Amino acid sequence: MKFLVISDLHGNSQRIEQLLSQIQDPAPDIIVICGDLTHYGSTSDSADILKKFSTSSTPIFFVPGNLDPISLQDQVKIAHTTNLHGRRVEFNSYIFIGIGGSIYTPFHTRFELSENEITTLLDTICNQLPEKSRHILVSHNPPYDTRLDVTASGKHVGSKALRNFIITTQPILVMCGHIHEASSIDQLNNSVLINPGPLFDGYFGVVEIDQNNNIQANLCRL
Repeated sequence: MKFLVISDLHGNSQRIEQLLSQIQDPAPDIIVICGDLTHYGSTSDSADILKKFSTSSTPIFFVPGNLDPISLQDQVKIAHTTNLHGRRVEFNSYIFIGIGGSIYTPFHTRFELSENEITTLLDTICNQLPEKSRHILVSHNPPYDTRLDVTASGKHVGSKALRNFIITTQPILVMCGHIHEASSIDQLNNSVLINPGPLFDGYFGVVEIDQNNNIQANLCRL
């Protein structure tokens, strides 16, 4: 299964069109959007962006970012598109789990959660998660103390609740964004982690999973 992984679009239509023109051959099996579709845009703006990706039958899984409207959680219904925030969805024998927004920031952005809220939400989603399940986490916020959450000043600003969840449940793959300068691939125990970097700056990722759950992750740029 081939994933196109993008994050932090910030409403840049030119980059979206540029990306869509390059991914048709071969097309991905699934498109994953890790939040910040807009830059303080409206629900309608978010829907317009999602519609650009939904012109084919390729499934789209997304979570809202901290700059997206909270209403995006339940007010956008677009063909082939699934909002994963606070949900557990089965697809192609994998279980997808989603967490949108970010932990609290100094900027008091639209959609922020405390670490306790993230823990509670994850516990609720993953109640009775099948043993040895093949689950995949899609988050806007990266986990704490990884390559994916390092700011330009060298500070780790990711979520400790997400890190604990990854260590405890061991998803095979974690896809996130939020920290623009931390485009990278990492590993936490057996979990492969990817922050593709911001699409508004031309960054995206491609991940492939074979039948034996071997994962090949690549960082790309337009």
